[in-house]
Amino acid sequence: MAELISHRDKAAALVQFYRREDPRLAEILDTILGDLHHVIVTVNPIESVISGQLASAVAPGDVTNVFISLLPLNIQLAWPSASNAQFYEIREGLVWETASFVVKTASLSVALNPRLIGTYDYLIKAINPSNVYSNNAFAFQVIIPPLGVIILSVSVIDNNVLLSWTVPTSVFQIQHYNVYRNTFQFAELTGNFLARFEAASGLYTFEVEAEDVAGNLSAKASASANVSQPPDYVLQDTRVVDPSTMTLVNSAVVNGKLIACLDLVETFEAHFNSRSWLDPEDQVTAGYERWIQDNLLSGSALDQFDYGTVLNNTVATVSFLKEVFSGTNDVTVTIKMSFSLDGVTWSSESIGEAQFIPSVRYLRVKLEFSTLSDDAMIEISNIVINLSVKREVDSGSVMAEPTDIDGTLVFFNKTFKDIDSLTATVESITPIFAIVEFVDVPNPTFFRVMAFDSAGQRVRFIVDWKARGIV
Repeated sequence: MAELISHRDKAAALVQFYRREDPRLAEILDTILGDLHHVIVTVNPIESVISGQLASAVAPGDVTNVFISLLPLNIQLAWPSASNAQFYEIREGLVWETASFVVKTASLSVALNPRLIGTYDYLIKAINPSNVYSNNAFAFQVIIPPLGVIILSVSVIDNNVLLSWTVPTSVFQIQHYNVYRNTFQFAELTGNFLARFEAASGLYTFEVEAEDVAGNLSAKASASANVSQPPDYVLQDTRVVDPSTMTLVNSAVVNGKLIACLDLVETFEAHFNSRSWLDPEDQVTAGYERWIQDNLLSGSALDQFDYGTVLNNTVATVSFLKEVFSGTNDVTVTIKMSFSLDGVTWSSESIGEAQFIPSVRYLRVKLEFSTLSDDAMIEISNIVINLSVKREVDSGSVMAEPTDIDGTLVFFNKTFKDIDSLTATVESITPIFAIVEFVDVPNPTFFRVMAFDSAGQRVRFIVDWKARGIV
């Protein structure tokens, strides 16, 4: 029987190791371990059966300790083996007889579902092969702390409100963020950046709260935005960045997602020898649960784009989804701009997810990663670069001459790259109609106008015109 218990403890320790790497596999092994142990006890040679019957009336030893780990997706409990114990039962409450049943397992560890913020009392007892419980229950508490504070930043570019916020500390994985405008929720997203277009001017209050996988909510972070300018910016270009095409430093692309900050130079052998680790269990004991840890403290990913022509008065916006696997990470988006024709002479760095750029043809985007701890690892996905341009208004008056066979020629005062709208009006008591003839081509410079009376005859009349487009 002693040999049987020793084998079971070794198997349980193995299950505990895999619980960190693959919880689903660990659950399957738990089930197999319990069933196999029952079979072994049932068909063991007669001398083991007899010795087991003699010991069946003896209560198993008490559980003496429980180790608690709050992991991103579950609560892991582990305990040392008790003498003559086949199973272990956990109940929630202060008194064993009235406590609520939680789980019964043959393993020396178990994973519980994430809980809401608060303090939870648990009891655990050992059970021998004859279903006799240990004399005393070991009492322990699981404490779920509140989520950390979010810092919300708001900036306004014309009618675009740009929201960005910090990732709060949390024992469980952040499921998503709830975003509110004037107390009403309008967005639920996994990233920590949002750009919203407001059609009307006014003072708006925005709030953000984090929600983890257990349903715990952080305190709301609040900030106000004063929108006062007209909606003059339009989306000119959207590009989804392929991480595999980026220039990477201490980073790698796995399944189309960017992982940082990794040491891609160190060999597997050096990884263990330099730290005096004999096996992966030593690494886990040292606090590094993933095989590639420990990690570096910095990294970066860079890409650049050619928009084909110089664009003026633009707003570049970088958005992405971020998932922190472990440790504490900060992501800084650094944007470099240049309108040089060679694409080599770059301006100084300008930090921020959204930047106003006076003139640009080549845009360089660089994600820089930094962390305070070498157990940190981060995943970046869905990197999107949006470029918005400002619409300009041009206007004037011209005398429409009926002798201009194709219409009176009018040149724009501004250098447009594209025209969104072109209108012509007249001020007259009698019915006079102004007609515009315009060919929508890139970089337009002119158009033609004609004036007609109610009989459809060309007349000489002053025409007021207004053009709106991108310069």
